[in-house]
Amino acid sequence: MHQKTCAICNNVFEAIDKKTKYCSTICRSRSGNKKQKNKRDAEYIPLIKNCTVCGESFTAARNLGDKQKYCSLVCKTSAMQSKQSYKDYLKEYNKDYREENKEVLSKLAYEWHDNDYFGGNKKHVLERDNHQCVNCGYAHYLHVHHKDGSGKSEKPNNDMSNLITLCMACHARVHQSEKNGIDYNSITKEMLEESYVRNRTWEGVAKEFGVSEKFIRNMKKREGVKRIPFKSSCLQCQSEFETIHTHERYCSKRCNTTAAVDRNRKRLAIINQGR
Repeated sequence: MHQKTCAICNNVFEAIDKKTKYCSTICRSRSGNKKQKNKRDAEYIPLIKNCTVCGESFTAARNLGDKQKYCSLVCKTSAMQSKQSYKDYLKEYNKDYREENKEVLSKLAYEWHDNDYFGGNKKHVLERDNHQCVNCGYAHYLHVHHKDGSGKSEKPNNDMSNLITLCMACHARVHQSEKNGIDYNSITKEMLEESYVRNRTWEGVAKEFGVSEKFIRNMKKREGVKRIPFKSSCLQCQSEFETIHTHERYCSKRCNTTAAVDRNRKRLAIINQGR
């Protein structure tokens, strides 16, 4: 046995072979890492850059290299703050610019939309139809509709003969009719009332006509349809009465109170039987 001194931790140990340099595999692996580090240090060429904030030269970190822009955390923080202040300045400037030039920008947006979707004929179509819906005569929330349905195609037919003025509700009905094959412009106030009496809910009316409940509710507001009373039978006295609420089960407060008393009596009887 030979007494040796470890080249890494300087501990004295006994070794069989004279060539042994390390006391353990841990020290051996550390020596390998140390050699690699020394090799990297010898091959490393420091990268000198100029700070983008203060302009002073500095040596870039190995892990960042050319990506490092700032010499210290102070310079980096000041750069981030200046960027944020510039963003805030742009937001305020854009907001003020939009407020000052609101009319000009809205006019440009209208002209762009007119030229892009209607070939510049939207204004002429509205003037031709006296700024009214050709279907119901409503003068607000007006849209221009393509008769042949080519509005969203790559080459829409923007001839004056193919364009008509419709209000928002009638325009929605036309497109729902094209989608479901039902002429919703033919739906009248009486048809809505009759369907509500049959189904008792606007959800049922929407299912009957094959549209969304939101579409039916908007149509109801437009047509001026109010809550429609329908006949129901009282659960207590079995008499018929008219109501506008689908959840109403009794014809009067008296029947409601009587039913509540009966329910309480039944509960008490069940409790007494259990005892």
